[in-house]
Amino acid sequence: YGREARWDDVGQGVYTVAFDFDEDGPGGQLIAVTLYYLAEAADLPRLLEQRAAALATGYGPMSATSPGHHEGKAGAVRITLGIDPPASAVIETFRVR
Repeated sequence: YGREARWDDVGQGVYTVAFDFDEDGPGGQLIAVTLYYLAEAADLPRLLEQRAAALATGYGPMSATSPGHHEGKAGAVRITLGIDPPASAVIETFRVR
């Protein structure tokens, strides 16, 4: 997690970024990157739809798989976008399939 970092070059409103590896240590391969966007609870649905539209522009249409959750694909990468109400965040994950 990079909470102390500035993520302006990643995107406006990014609070933190998490990097997931398939194993600990120097042999681990990066398998996912997750961006966290914080917002007031009432603004989360609007932020989710804004992020879905932005991702669709760059990667193709996102499918709403349930209320508050979208999925899409970009080559070998699965993109998921969802609301995390307890964290008051929209979470956007890019994961190698």
